Amino acid sequence: MDSTSTPAIASAESLRSTEMEIDNFEDDRSPNAPLEARDAPPQVATRTVSPPQPNSPNAAPSPSRSSSSLARRPTIYSAQSPAKRRRTSSSLQTAQQRVDEESIVASLAVAALQASDTPPQSSVAPSIASAAPSTTHQPPNSAEDAVCVVTHATEQMTTIEELYVVDVDTPPREVARLEWSWDMARSSLDPEMQQNIHPLSCELVRWYTHRTKHGEYRGWFWLPIDTSILSEMHESYVGTSPRWELPAELPNERRDPREFYANKEFFDYRFLASRGMQHCDSVRRNEAYPAHWTVELVTQHYYPFKTLAPVSLHVPYHFAIVDAGKKLYALYGDRPIQEETLQHDFPGWSLYEWASIASVRNIYVAWMKARPDRVWMGNAGAAIADDEPAEILASHVYVAPGPDADIAVR
Repeated sequence: MDSTSTPAIASAESLRSTEMEIDNFEDDRSPNAPLEARDAPPQVATRTVSPPQPNSPNAAPSPSRSSSSLARRPTIYSAQSPAKRRRTSSSLQTAQQRVDEESIVASLAVAALQASDTPPQSSVAPSIASAAPSTTHQPPNSAEDAVCVVTHATEQMTTIEELYVVDVDTPPREVARLEWSWDMARSSLDPEMQQNIHPLSCELVRWYTHRTKHGEYRGWFWLPIDTSILSEMHESYVGTSPRWELPAELPNERRDPREFYANKEFFDYRFLASRGMQHCDSVRRNEAYPAHWTVELVTQHYYPFKTLAPVSLHVPYHFAIVDAGKKLYALYGDRPIQEETLQHDFPGWSLYEWASIASVRNIYVAWMKARPDRVWMGNAGAAIADDEPAEILASHVYVAPGPDADIAVR
């Protein structure tokens, strides 16, 4: 062998060191094989690079294994196998032939990587800040554009549904009191308006609406972040500055909530989960959004989900207060909310969030205890005008079952 082949031999040795990344090709299409086998197209060898292991200091949390497409590990690269070459076991095969063989494999692998739809990724995940800034979500123009506002998942990653923040099946007597409190015309509140809807992954939609068969809410709600707006709303509808308890008398105030927003178009929220989500593993967030997602940038978040960044939505606060207030009333009723109770029910959060929780409960109760004018209600609403607020609110209350009761768990 001449000296010019030495670098090629060294290159071949180097290529062998990366053998774990390139599939070995075995020849099973011998001249004696059936005609169908000889004429069959070459198989595609797919190589999946696993994300970093959890014990690695630089590893990002990897998605859990579930039926959700978010949990599937995508193929990092696919190297199309060349036509399987005939190999000889002859001991007289020359070193130059081995060099040529390895060179062909390397050339085809490089060409396949360049043509692959998904480029190869580093096995070391970049660091991800746990307290990322809030992301503003515009209403989607079509179902194809829909992105979950919590996880940034797309239709390619999971099923995206429309979440109605205020339940479309809210009873008429409750809707009437919201319309009265919000200074609206009778029967003008439409829960299907765009302001009440945003896209969400199917898993989180189920958690948002989930109740046990005994009526206990076990999911999550949107908590408004802007305490200055909450404080103004509390003073107007409840009649006092924010506090842990409800006053003995409520003002029956009518005021358009838009007056509190100063032309705001987007509103910041926290994802607040109940203790029923302690074992939830459905919250996996695409940190690459709006760029194309990669498995290394999908992070797993756990209860109480403080690592989730605030979310900015086009949904105004008064819609979110209806849902959150109903869930909080089911938990606390009319009684004063103690700080120790909030520490137990919403651990890990601060006095800042706990005070907002109390304000939301109080504002909602003030709306449900409103007494609409009979003239405003009209003849069609006379039947529900006299409904007692206590009767309305009683339908929200969770009554703890006995120790032997069968709780309906998600």
